[in-house]
Amino acid sequence: MNLYSRLTLTLIAATLLSACQQRRVEVSDPYYLDYIENPRAIALRRCGEGCSAVEGLPSANIDGTGPYVVAAGANKQFIAVEQKPIGRDDEASTYYYFARIPNETFGWGNNPEKIIGPLDKSQFAIAKKRLALPDLTIQY
Repeated sequence: MNLYSRLTLTLIAATLLSACQQRRVEVSDPYYLDYIENPRAIALRRCGEGCSAVEGLPSANIDGTGPYVVAAGANKQFIAVEQKPIGRDDEASTYYYFARIPNETFGWGNNPEKIIGPLDKSQFAIAKKRLALPDLTIQY
């Protein structure tokens, strides 16, 4: 095998390996958009030593039923998400937000997020203006 072929194979292998490792999309550490088995079942997860769905936020099931995250956003005070039912993109979105908490990386035990929602689009717009909620610019 010549040098050109080896370089090409190395580049292809590196690209494939990095694609496998880039499944999570950071919203704001330690919060990420991710899925477990079904690529349509995108959820907001809190990742520290491991990753878990955010308690109290509806999330899609592995079988592809339930709501999935369409978009998310974060700032220093809040995390916000937009969800839709899987396979029903024509339905109206629902919105949720929660205040960021101290020690976010270390689990829920003593300090769970307090989820606000579901909100419709107009309710979310009012809350966004009143609380300076983040724009929902992060998509999977």
